[in-house]
Amino acid sequence: MFGKKKRKAECRVVARDASGAVLMDVAEGEFALPEDVTIRLSVEFFNDPQPCEIHRAAVRWRALQQLKDGCPANADVALESLEESLRRLFPEGTRTVRIAEETP
Repeated sequence: MFGKKKRKAECRVVARDASGAVLMDVAEGEFALPEDVTIRLSVEFFNDPQPCEIHRAAVRWRALQQLKDGCPANADVALESLEESLRRLFPEGTRTVRIAEETP
C-alpha cells in the first residue's frame, strides 16, 4: 500500500533542421511555448487573453499531450506531417521532431 511509487518515463522534445543539427533539446518540464501560441491557446481553451500561471501551465501541458499523440515515441517525425497548430511550437527551420522517452 505504501510501497515505492513507480516513476514515469521522462521525455525530451528534440527538434532538428534539414542537416540534422539540433535546434531544440529540452526536457518535458522545460518545454516552453512561444508567447503568441500561449495567448492564442489560452483564449481558445479558457477565453483568457491574459493567462495566469495556472492557465499557462494547462496550455503547455495540453499542447505537449497533443504533440505526444501526434509523434510516436523515439521516432523522427517530419514537421510537415504534424497539424499546423503543432508546427508553431518549434523554431523556424525545424524539419524533424522526436519525443525521446528516457527510462527512469
